Amino acid sequence: MKNTLFTVYIEQDEDGVFTGSIPVLPSCHAEGKTQKEMLKNLQQVLKLCLRNVNVKEVIAAAATKPFGFMPFYPGAGAGGHCIPKDPIFLLESARENNLQFSSIKEALRTNLFVPKYIVGSIEEILDNLKLEKSVVVCGLAYKPDIEDMRDSPGFKILNEFNNRNFKISAYDPYFKKELKAKYLVENYLESLEFFVLNDLEKQLKEYNCICIVQHHTKTKFLLNRIYKNSEIPVIFDCQNQLKTNSGSKSVLMRFGNR
Repeated sequence: MKNTLFTVYIEQDEDGVFTGSIPVLPSCHAEGKTQKEMLKNLQQVLKLCLRNVNVKEVIAAAATKPFGFMPFYPGAGAGGHCIPKDPIFLLESARENNLQFSSIKEALRTNLFVPKYIVGSIEEILDNLKLEKSVVVCGLAYKPDIEDMRDSPGFKILNEFNNRNFKISAYDPYFKKELKAKYLVENYLESLEFFVLNDLEKQLKEYNCICIVQHHTKTKFLLNRIYKNSEIPVIFDCQNQLKTNSGSKSVLMRFGNR
């Protein structure tokens, strides 16, 4: 049977875990070397989706190619005044011209889902450890080493924690308390009650998890010290920058390597 399309059924459950299957096809449905190779490749795709793959390691390996590849690493989401908004303008222009950009729609949908996935992962580990749901969100600026909170994934994560009744606080060396109302407007939030820590290390004992959304140069050594000295039960690194320390008693979870 020519022009047969082989379909991989891959779904993601509410916990972000991929499940899937490939229909068993009679041998007559795979005529010739090309069709057989297609089915083989589809099976490999499914196997990859069902594995706990360290995304950072995969991207780093691909980046060893000396040409034709630019690495982009996953994080808690896009922020700022360009990336979260410009694709929407493009989609609207496409709609006016009866065009569909499903890849852009899916990328935007995925970015919106990421904060829920991160918060859900933290909630699950705290429940498993029978710990109170308390967290410090570290790094509210949308990119490192600046005071710019516009459309920041840190605020989306804070809001999601709040919706799930977590005890929440935040820490960012660039956060200006007198501009909190401005930050909320920039993140489309009418209100969000959270405490801003002045000294992360001294006040950390009141919490069970630190969620690192954005790494700053100013906090690099501090966060490594907190992890090394096991100063908090759980650390979730959204940018996968902390290196595993076998001597630490803190549980280290990293986005892209569940």
